[in-house]
Amino acid sequence: MKELTSDDIANYLSSGVELARRLQAEGCAGMWDFINWGACAGASQSHPHSQRGGIYSKTRSLMDKEAEALRNRKAELDGKDPFEFYMDLIRDSPLLIHEDDDVFVFAPYAPRFTDQVDIFTKTDRRVSNYLELDEKAVASISKAMSAVLRDLGTKRGITDLNVETHQARFNGSEDYRMHWHIYPRMSTIASMELNDMYIVSAYPEDTAQALVAKN
Repeated sequence: MKELTSDDIANYLSSGVELARRLQAEGCAGMWDFINWGACAGASQSHPHSQRGGIYSKTRSLMDKEAEALRNRKAELDGKDPFEFYMDLIRDSPLLIHEDDDVFVFAPYAPRFTDQVDIFTKTDRRVSNYLELDEKAVASISKAMSAVLRDLGTKRGITDLNVETHQARFNGSEDYRMHWHIYPRMSTIASMELNDMYIVSAYPEDTAQALVAKN
């Protein structure tokens, strides 16, 4: 993990943009995308590698369910963007790791995995999927994500993890914001996780404190 650079992540994101355009041209309505490495993360190869593919119009994915829940939540918040609402809560907590014009990095209130870190896109022109990522956003996201991955390895001892991309379908959604969940894996995937049971052995505040920049 410590060998990964921001250029590596930038190449990963840029290739995602290219693949999204190709999948859209071939008739796909959306795209799934994740990185994995380490046996506990279900990796079949020793090096970090991504797996990607298209989503068709009649497929209902976890991202679709998440987008629907966010639309319902927006109504409960009297029209306020749920992502903005959540980021405001994080800013007033010890969970914030990094924020700039393009990216918002934090340890979530209710992580599924120990040392989980989430990354939200945060731009004036909202980014809902790969098709809307520009070079400036790619540069900011890659810098932040590579720092998180490096620090999880050096400061939290993480050797196995998944990076899940969550994004709207290619037609976009004003209620959805492209984001990433970084899931450290410390137990074999075939155990409790398949039964939707997760044991978190550290407070998210501890994760954020370890990863936040000291300078």
